[in-house]
This record gives sequence, C-alpha cells and structure tokens, in this order.
Amino acid sequence: MIVQTDIDSIKRYRDRLGEELYEHLAELWFESEKNPDLQTEKSIGKSDVTESAPVDFAAEKGDCPLCGYGAEMGILLDSGKETEGSARKLWCAYCEHVWNYERIRCTRCGTRNQDALSYHFDEDDSARRIYYCSECQGTQKVLNEKDLENPAEVDLRLEGILMEGLEQAVQEHCADKRGAD
Repeated sequence: MIVQTDIDSIKRYRDRLGEELYEHLAELWFESEKNPDLQTEKSIGKSDVTESAPVDFAAEKGDCPLCGYGAEMGILLDSGKETEGSARKLWCAYCEHVWNYERIRCTRCGTRNQDALSYHFDEDDSARRIYYCSECQGTQKVLNEKDLENPAEVDLRLEGILMEGLEQAVQEHCADKRGAD
C-alpha cells in the first residue's frame, strides 16, 4: 500500500534525479509494492529487514535492484537459530534500499571462490568488518548484527563514514601482501 510518505519520497527523487531516471525509479518503486523482497528500509533494527527472506540469486553483483548503484554496506543479520547462521543484506546509500544477497559472494565481481574471499576487522571491534576479494581487489563494508551493542540505533550512513579508515587499511594491507607474492 502506498502511503503519503512514499509519495513524498517519490517527489523528492523526481526533483533530484530528473524525469527519465525518476520514471524508472517510480516504476521499480511500484513494482516493489507487489514484491516483498524489494521492500525498502532505512535501519537494520526494523523488523522487516531482520526477517529472513529468500535470497535473490539472480543478482550477480552487489548493485541495487532499485536504482542500480553499488551497495555501500553489507549487514549480517543473526537468525537467532544456531542451524541457520546469518543472512546477508546489502544497503544502497543512494536510495536506502535493503535487499538480500548471498553471504559468500563478492559484491563487486560476483565470484563465489571462497579462496579469494576474506574478511578483516579490528580485534577490538568485531562488529565492523571489511570483506575483501583477491580476484578483483574489491572491498565491502559489513556490519555484524550479533556483535553490535544496539542494532536498532545504528545509522548506516554514519557507519559507512566511520569504516573508511578500516577499509583503507585493509586495501593497503592486501596490496602489500599481493606485492610480496
């Protein structure tokens, strides 16, 4: 169901994006109303985001299914069940859409080669991680929900900025490692 806040959001997009891109986004927006896997949320603490939903395996790379921009952040959501593990969601900083993504997959090149994929974190902060792909040298900022003190209060835009230093350190470390090989 479309509500006034959705209409106001669409008007803001139209004003920012121009007519052609606006029409494309509006079409996708209305399509998302019919498809629960395409619902947009802004906080990882909202119940709709934390519910498990089937992963869209058609997504080769981590590009937003609504606007086409690359994912700014990944989120590992704890299922609360030992046998299920964590689900991975991606978040678009441009349109703030959250969508399902495979847990073991590079968001930049799409590889599933586990030997090429790794993650790095500060030993004092396991909630904030950088995923690294040695095949394309791509990185992805990832928050691990179960290690966050209060997931409902996380601001994804702020987290993206705060994790820039960690991401740069991982890129430099991995570049040095490649140079040594």
